[in-house]
Amino acid sequence: MILLFLMVFLLGAAFVLLSLMLLLYCIPVDITAQAEKEAETIAASVTLAWGIVGMQARYHGSNTVIRFRILGHTILTRSMADPAWQRAAGRREEAGTDIGETVRFILQVWPGIRSVLSAFVRSLSLTRITCRVRFGTQNAATTGRIFGYCAAILPAQVLSERVSVEVTPVFDREILEGCMSASFRINHLLLICIPVVQLLLDRKTRDALYRVRQGRPAG
Repeated sequence: MILLFLMVFLLGAAFVLLSLMLLLYCIPVDITAQAEKEAETIAASVTLAWGIVGMQARYHGSNTVIRFRILGHTILTRSMADPAWQRAAGRREEAGTDIGETVRFILQVWPGIRSVLSAFVRSLSLTRITCRVRFGTQNAATTGRIFGYCAAILPAQVLSERVSVEVTPVFDREILEGCMSASFRINHLLLICIPVVQLLLDRKTRDALYRVRQGRPAG
């Protein structure tokens, strides 16, 4: 009876693992980044969507809000202005960051990081880039010269249907406004997860992380 239960448990675990691997390979991750500047206000957001789950981080003014979603509906919202987040940020600021220690850690585990970056680049594809800019300088002649350079380059965007850029000059005042949207897709998330897991399981990485947590040199 115990052996049967163990076999059923192992088969169930293997089924769940294979199903998860299949989902990670077949379901792409869509990434959308947006930024907008109007007058002195800057807003930006990054949205990740994988199947029915997603996450959005949005910055507006001086506050950042993170939303977790399922089927497009927000199930949890966290604001960086919350007291708990501010206390955590204060503790991180008090602890400080040793740049030299960070560099030593990166160099020590660089082969694994390089594998992760290589897998990320291979899996990443551009979906769409849209940019709208209105600009003007204090000197109308300078504005015209800059716009002339842009007008000479912008026709190259016809080479790709995924890129759309519009530049509008304003000659009577100094201004810089516009919006930009960039969409990317990670086609096979599993191909990135494999080198990430290998990196985390590597003994050098574990040793370096342990020394960082203990406050000792990584080298």
